Order: sequence, then structure tokens, then C-alpha cells
Amino acid sequence: MPIVRMSLADLRKTKPKIDWRRVKATTEAEIERQAIEDGHPTLTAGDLKKARLVMPPSAVDVRAIRRRLQLSQKAFALKFGLSPRTVQEWEQGRAQPDRPARLLLAMIARAPKTVERVLRRL
Repeated sequence: MPIVRMSLADLRKTKPKIDWRRVKATTEAEIERQAIEDGHPTLTAGDLKKARLVMPPSAVDVRAIRRRLQLSQKAFALKFGLSPRTVQEWEQGRAQPDRPARLLLAMIARAPKTVERVLRRL
């Protein structure tokens, strides 16, 4: 893709104009209707009552999980779609898993075969 240089004036000309009064006047019902039309899932009040907040563990012992599964760092990483370097960084304390990674690691600790089966189907 070629690089196109544009002046600030040209950029301002191409910037879409937003009618903020119309945006602010949009009702929740209209937003939900538009989301459905766009194919996005929507939550109802009943869904929100059934939902529960998922809190990932604040810290995960990656080395303990990996050793319990009797896997090398590389094998563990490849089996669960992680970078071997990332696993190494986590185990040596140079980096900490982010929230999604902590959730995945918690699932691996609880049900490694299930996680492996799900990942194989992707």
C-alpha cells in the first residue's frame, strides 16, 4: 500500500462531520435496534441479572502449572498457543500475564485437557 502524504487542511476536509445532537438524542431502544441490524449480540436486563463478574486470579504460578503437566516451556507454550519467550518471561518474573492470559492460565490449571481440546478445534 503506497504512503499518501496529506496536509492538515486535506485531513480536515476528509474528516466526517458528526451531528452530536443526533447522537445524544439516540435512545437505548434505537441503539439496540441498530446493534441487532448490524448483527451484534445484545444483552437484555434478564441477561444482566444472570451474568456474574469473572475475576481472574491476581497472580498465577505458571511454572507450577507447567510442571504439573510435565511439559517443557516450549511444549507448554505450543500446546496452549503461547509464545515460548512469553512463558519464559513469566516464569522468570520479568513480565506478568495480563488479564486474558491469567484467565487462560487459570482454565489450563483447572482443566488442561478441555482447554487443549477447545484450542485444537480453532
